[in-house]
Amino acid sequence: MFKSLFEKEWIKLRWVLLAYIIIGYAAIFSIGSDLQYGIKMHGAVKYWSNVITYHTNFFSILKYLPIFGAITLAVIQFVPESINKRYRLSFHLPMNEQKLLIFMLLFGIVSMLLLDVLIALGLFVVSGMFFPSDIVSISLVSIVPWFLAGIITYLGTSTVVIEPNWVQKVVIGITTYFTFELLMAERLFTQYNNVLIYYFLITLIYGIIILFPGHRLRKGSK
Repeated sequence: MFKSLFEKEWIKLRWVLLAYIIIGYAAIFSIGSDLQYGIKMHGAVKYWSNVITYHTNFFSILKYLPIFGAITLAVIQFVPESINKRYRLSFHLPMNEQKLLIFMLLFGIVSMLLLDVLIALGLFVVSGMFFPSDIVSISLVSIVPWFLAGIITYLGTSTVVIEPNWVQKVVIGITTYFTFELLMAERLFTQYNNVLIYYFLITLIYGIIILFPGHRLRKGSK
């Protein structure tokens, strides 16, 4: 059963995931080109000084990539399941709706995390060509909130799509927006270091909340 579900999700999402990693590495290439040009024009010392003193974000092009990727992934994964209430067809499978929904969510989350790790690895390699290890490590930690915002957006968007009640859709949509907006408001390197644990907990809560729409759909189908 799980193998069949895996194949189903992979066929449905493979092109989105491929596009995500291609765009991510195109952004990494752009970062490398900009760094090479900036250091060549201003000199390494001055460029490093700007980054350290003014927290110049040389990797800002990556900021909204997880958000757009998460929304696209959630829409393509769950909208087809919601059209004409197709999601209810899964209730006839020898698996309860909670396990099915958890599997689908885990597929999306793990896929995004794997691609995020690959993108972070690309940033590590490129930034390591131009900066000392301290700046490289700070840069990698600074993109964690963006990737975490992507996971929260994925869970929130998925919940909005699955949720049958329009009032609940609006409430969840607004809550998701303000949550990821907080994570995207970072202005300084490692600004959220001391509070990231709370956002991880919020992400976990979103993962639990999304199970309730699936339960209500099944209850309403009887």
